[in-house]
Amino acid sequence: MKVWEIAGAIVASLALSSAAWAQAGVPLEKVTFDKENQEASNIARKMYQPEFGYVSAQRIWLRDPAPNAIDQIAVKIGQGVSCKDDCHVAVLYHTNGEWAEVWRGAGKTIELGQVHEITGLKSIFSDNREWTWGGAKYEPNIYGVNRPDRRPANEAEMRLATDWIKETYPDDLHNIDAPDITALDVNLMNGDEKFVYINDLYICGNDVCPILVVDNGTVLRQLWSIGPDAGVADGRTDQNGYRLIEIQTAQDVSVVSPSTGEVVEHILAQDVIPAGSKRVIAKEPPSTKLPELP
Repeated sequence: MKVWEIAGAIVASLALSSAAWAQAGVPLEKVTFDKENQEASNIARKMYQPEFGYVSAQRIWLRDPAPNAIDQIAVKIGQGVSCKDDCHVAVLYHTNGEWAEVWRGAGKTIELGQVHEITGLKSIFSDNREWTWGGAKYEPNIYGVNRPDRRPANEAEMRLATDWIKETYPDDLHNIDAPDITALDVNLMNGDEKFVYINDLYICGNDVCPILVVDNGTVLRQLWSIGPDAGVADGRTDQNGYRLIEIQTAQDVSVVSPSTGEVVEHILAQDVIPAGSKRVIAKEPPSTKLPELP
């Protein structure tokens, strides 16, 4: 079965499942491998050995449980016999008589969220990042599971946003009617930096919206993001000491330098692959460049 057929089979299986959705506020379910599930581990070892010397598995549920079936398992894999420093966790989904790997990440444990009312699958949480099923693959969210809420922009932030709009759209101001401007206090270097979000139908359309990165009362960088949404990355810094920023695009989560605006990393959705096969993590989104005519 080809990769896209596996993904399609997963979607079809979700359509047949019941709709017993979990409620908001339910705590995350931590998946550990302190005591492995022998049946699940035996299944996993047939697929992941001998490439990985350490293979241990647990039975999990990504969707509504089905009686007397092992439909999904989480597999802890590593090159060494004890998996001390090189551990990864793979999440497997069984459909149409085959096992598919829907997600893999570095680490020794994962957490599962609630069943999503639209997609029918639980989110996967790893290394302070949520991955959500997008209908064909698991897609990354911006770093930080419990990020603070935005607040209404203050007078100075409103002025910065208004000045940016006037400078960027001098001939289109009649089309811009009272944009929604909010702010978030962040720590990029000194702890007094801010994100100022501008949401307007004319400016954003059905695509990305502008975000102003503000330092010491001035605009350090202007970025475009779906939502608009942005967050502080995992603690890494750019050449000037600013913590990196993450923004959501149509293709990925982009990790950006506040100093230069350069994208230093693309965090992409993970393709569904046959379980046990080699997973190649793409470094960039697929090219959208049209082929040249002869």
